[in-house]
Amino acid sequence: MMTLVLVRHGEAEGAGFGGDEHRALTEEGRRYVRTVGGLLAGAMEPVDALITSPLVRAVQTAEILAGALGLDEVVARPEVAFPARLEQLWQVVDEVPAHVRGLMMVGHEPTLGVFASWLAEAAATIPFRTGTALTLAVDRRTRAARVLHVITGRPATLTRAGA
Repeated sequence: MMTLVLVRHGEAEGAGFGGDEHRALTEEGRRYVRTVGGLLAGAMEPVDALITSPLVRAVQTAEILAGALGLDEVVARPEVAFPARLEQLWQVVDEVPAHVRGLMMVGHEPTLGVFASWLAEAAATIPFRTGTALTLAVDRRTRAARVLHVITGRPATLTRAGA
């Protein structure tokens, strides 16, 4: 089993002259992501790899989370940017070396919600507000997944599945 943490980027600035891909995190977005990083660091097995969308707000989110989790490297993959197909996202997960036990993926809505719902075979799409983190236990052979916990809300709160 692999632990897969799906995180939507933190709150970002409105679209300006640079276009959507250049939107940076707001100060509130940075604060919230730091809180999420602290909650994740205290609640889960180590993350060995962090993959992110190459959009600025996702990369900034990933860098903050990498610092909180003690990771040295953040890998940007264009497949994680929206619009992304489910099979593309699964391929990104499947290409991670077998020794990786914990993978974090930072991306966007609606892609993350649809991907999480697909993996967990949920009846409805799982919503991802900015800064939401959802942790899944995933069987890489079957793609079967179960939700372990979610971090969402203002203030950020960790809720374990079944609690």
